[in-house]
Amino acid sequence: MARSQGEGGPNFVRNAILGPLEDKRTAALDRIETAIGRVAEKPEGLERFAPCGLGRGAGRGEPEGDTESGGQEEPQGEPGAGAASTVDCPDVASRLPSDIPVGARGQVDRELAALAREIGAANDRLARSQGEGGPNFVDNAILGPLGNKRKAVIDRIEIAISREGGAPPTGLDGLAECRLKG
Repeated sequence: MARSQGEGGPNFVRNAILGPLEDKRTAALDRIETAIGRVAEKPEGLERFAPCGLGRGAGRGEPEGDTESGGQEEPQGEPGAGAASTVDCPDVASRLPSDIPVGARGQVDRELAALAREIGAANDRLARSQGEGGPNFVDNAILGPLGNKRKAVIDRIEIAISREGGAPPTGLDGLAECRLKG
């Protein structure tokens, strides 16, 4: 989005960015349904989470507790300053129960790794997009989509634990939203 500002016609974003993203998300959700279906009842209807849109995410509160930094350096500069800032997200791993069922542990570990990758990707995008976009660019193009991805991952972690007979963790939904640090 940041690199393509001003390119294409009125349907450019839909055709070149959102459409392909939806296709990739649909394929990933299908793989998730299949993976879950191998060990438990296969969930249906996850494809409803595939479409994405442009807009600001709701409820951008301050995260509580420890944060995940994605292994990035401490930031310098002012918030919203592009490369000088990094993404600061609440730590999910520390809020999970210690007695995760053995059958869910592999998926939970993969999902936690996905959270770290998403933070790294968001930090890379912050660095590449310095000076691009308008006043809400970071919220709309980086923090909003990151929060949505984190919410989906947190949901998958909760489902994996529940399906294996573990007590579903509570209070994780508030860990989806991130903010800028620095």
